[in-house]
Amino acid sequence: YQRRVHGTLSECLFFFGMTRSVLLLSALFSFGLATDVLNGAGHFKGTSTGLPQPWWGYAQTGWYVASVQDDVLNIDVTAKGSDYSSIGVGIDVQLQSGQPYTLTFTGSSTPVTKLYVKVGQKNAPYAGMYETAAILSSMMNTTTGSFIVPSNLACNPTCSLVFFFGAIVGTYRLQDVTLDGVAAPTDWKLVWSDEFDGNSVNLSNWYFQWESASNGQEQCYVNSSAQPTTMQVSDGTLKIHADKVSPTYCPAWKADRSYTSARLVTKNRYEFQYGRVEVRLRMATPYKKGLWPAFWMLGSQINEPPYSDPDENITWPLPGAGEIDMWEWSSNWTYAQSNQVCDANKDAGGYYAPWGGGPQTTMKAPAPGPPGVWDVIALEWDDTYLRYFQNNRSVAVVSIADCPCYKGPMFMVMDLAVGGDLAAPVNPTMTWPQTLEFDYVRHFVQAA
Repeated sequence: YQRRVHGTLSECLFFFGMTRSVLLLSALFSFGLATDVLNGAGHFKGTSTGLPQPWWGYAQTGWYVASVQDDVLNIDVTAKGSDYSSIGVGIDVQLQSGQPYTLTFTGSSTPVTKLYVKVGQKNAPYAGMYETAAILSSMMNTTTGSFIVPSNLACNPTCSLVFFFGAIVGTYRLQDVTLDGVAAPTDWKLVWSDEFDGNSVNLSNWYFQWESASNGQEQCYVNSSAQPTTMQVSDGTLKIHADKVSPTYCPAWKADRSYTSARLVTKNRYEFQYGRVEVRLRMATPYKKGLWPAFWMLGSQINEPPYSDPDENITWPLPGAGEIDMWEWSSNWTYAQSNQVCDANKDAGGYYAPWGGGPQTTMKAPAPGPPGVWDVIALEWDDTYLRYFQNNRSVAVVSIADCPCYKGPMFMVMDLAVGGDLAAPVNPTMTWPQTLEFDYVRHFVQAA
């Protein structure tokens, strides 16, 4: 994601064709596909009266009537409760401490109202370890969110997932409720994550790299004082807002810029060598041509701030400052791409070239979904291979056995660029701000 180099592949190999089917089987065993811990109980079938088993309900105050009609669970609140949690419909679930889960449900209501959802201790879910809220209207809309079960969870292994009604008299409708546990089977252990709880960026994890100016981009990256306008943490997600502004002097460019955005790095906060990195992200706003979002990694010795060691003086892409683009997309492309850039070629004197001449591999993956649709991007990295995944499907495997730039610690980067060498000119009818949203970032290592 620094300067782009195009060359032939020499020592880093990219496998196509028949290997892809083998890779998919490998992905199934190495990480596993999503498994719904509700075992399909959130897919309501047919027409019936009352709550279907194993769902249960309660009403501290107020009154409701439940039924299933045409594969949709209907909750008719005929007398509202004293507060939002006075009427609930829930199901018991088995959860594992320290493991991540993703909740998804589709719902609507008449009239428009807010639905509260919590996962917590059985029989006392209002003290939830995870909670979210969704504004429901007459149209069916899908809500999704992720959480990690605390290691000291009191309700382990049995918890309750509860939908709270009761604040407004009306009809609530639910369908396709799933609680997926996908991320860490027995061979992977979660060692670091940012779930973006709270109301600000965790500066122990991330540095605002406002000094970055490259690739002919048009934005000015901001520092942490720009929260919560350009960078926002709310409702369990992190949002990078790129916005159009009056031309303003940008220190990094030493010139005026007409757009602001943010670039966050874990350099000297969290760096690691090998493991599985997983990120859940989406473009949250309707977009047009001219955006360049990415989530990627760089070698920790690169000469970019923040600095903590005099050895951080290696230019891109020398060994130790290689690049792995887990997910990169320009809004004028019909595909997303994953890359790795490493100069594995030496000149006649035995020195690695400062740039150029080395292999760059580009793997085309399906383009991101429409605005608002989440994608899960993952990379498994060891001393021999890079394995790329999108939504639990293998994208590619790349040999890095002879690529020295991937044999040391790296850090993570997330940004939303405007314009630039790989992006189309900014569409003048684009609406602003544009938002790149992250649900979580996680790092796993092989379990002992």
